[in-house]
Amino acid sequence: MADRFDYFVILAGMRTGSNFLEASLNSYGGITCHGEVFNPAFVGHANQSQLFGMDVAAVAERPMDMLELLRGKTDGMAGFRLFKDHNSAVLDHVLRDPRCAKIMLRRNPIDSFVSLEIVQKTGQWRLADMKNAKSAKVQFDAAKFAAYLADLRGFQGHCTTRMQTGGQAAFVIDYEQLNDVDVLNGAVHFLGVKAQRDEVARATKKQNPEPLSDKVTNFAQMVQDVAALDPLSLMHDPSFEPARGAIVGQYEAAHGAAVLHLPIKAGPTGQVSQWLHGVGGGQAPATGFSQKALRQWKRQNPGHVSFAVVRHPLLRAFSAFVTHFVEPSDQHFAGIAATLASRYGLALPAVAPIDQVPDAALAAGFLDFLAFVKGNLGGQTSIRVDGAWASQTAIVEGLARFAIPDHILREEHLAQDLAHLQGRLGVDGPAYRADNRLAARLAAIHDAQMEKAARAAYQKDYMMFGYGAWRGQTAG
Repeated sequence: MADRFDYFVILAGMRTGSNFLEASLNSYGGITCHGEVFNPAFVGHANQSQLFGMDVAAVAERPMDMLELLRGKTDGMAGFRLFKDHNSAVLDHVLRDPRCAKIMLRRNPIDSFVSLEIVQKTGQWRLADMKNAKSAKVQFDAAKFAAYLADLRGFQGHCTTRMQTGGQAAFVIDYEQLNDVDVLNGAVHFLGVKAQRDEVARATKKQNPEPLSDKVTNFAQMVQDVAALDPLSLMHDPSFEPARGAIVGQYEAAHGAAVLHLPIKAGPTGQVSQWLHGVGGGQAPATGFSQKALRQWKRQNPGHVSFAVVRHPLLRAFSAFVTHFVEPSDQHFAGIAATLASRYGLALPAVAPIDQVPDAALAAGFLDFLAFVKGNLGGQTSIRVDGAWASQTAIVEGLARFAIPDHILREEHLAQDLAHLQGRLGVDGPAYRADNRLAARLAAIHDAQMEKAARAAYQKDYMMFGYGAWRGQTAG
């Protein structure tokens, strides 16, 4: 284990006990934690302007050089503390580097938030002896805490996900464990250092040890405000839908115009392609991009605009159902259709034009399909989550993995929005023409049971895009 890691990082935040942890680790032979080396205001510790001959500006400009110096000029195991507002390039590097040991220090966020508020009022960031202690009471600000909590969860979630995808794990220490010498000995063992201690170093003392009720002037209100934030995520809608990537090869660029369409399956993709055809002077839009080719297109078309189109979840699910199981243009989904009927008992209507399918059969088959989609998106089936019925939330998140679209347009306003886009780009072309055939057929069979099933399957889409009940809206 001694050569498992070359150096270590403490992933923490302000007022989580990181000074205490650093002092404790430094009390072991063979370990040197150099403080907040990549803090944008100082190097290592407050009022320290240089470390290993590099000042703040040099560290910011050449952070990897500092990492090399840390490892090369430290006797034993070198480390440092890294917070969310420190150098992002260093954070990305250490999270990817399996030779860097990660120690993640956590504290109850309400405690760290209140402690930070007090410190900002007293100016005392570290306490060496109680005779110098400064105290103050603060008023709890719910909005400020909510923003603080979102930042904290974002940072911790990012760190955890990057380590998981890289097959790595951190040694996690909670604030309350900083006085547990056995836990500290375990952390040292994790680093590959053989030194052990019988007691915790006491160079740094706990500030403001009083209960929260003695630190906050509006404690009763704070209790109510924190409860309203749902700290245990009791109202969280779990999502088991797999993450999606950006399918760049399906993107469409109008000929001679700097406009790019990022299609979402089961949306009005055909009509948008026709609009791009018209904007391109009758020439088919360019497609089949690789990521490299699309980057080149973007460089060659300054001022380019990209957009995706979202559709009401109920109408989009109906589009997927009809396109792939009622009026299939190929046999690509034939195997899935057979499985849906045999294994999941879907009453799929006979393949035929939807105008020839009886209302009852079409409605029954579509209700069964919505029930299947709910289970499929919830990870309860053996069938893949196809892009035709994947949630639009997951698809848009996937688009953003490569490049965030400039606009998320809604189908019901598409004619006006695309006309505005033409005016902005200064390009001619015919107006967008909607196809309301699907909407008209859905309107004939739509009922409250169908709406309830769609909302159950696509809770996140309804919430994220603000959709209400479908009321037979036509497109455009």
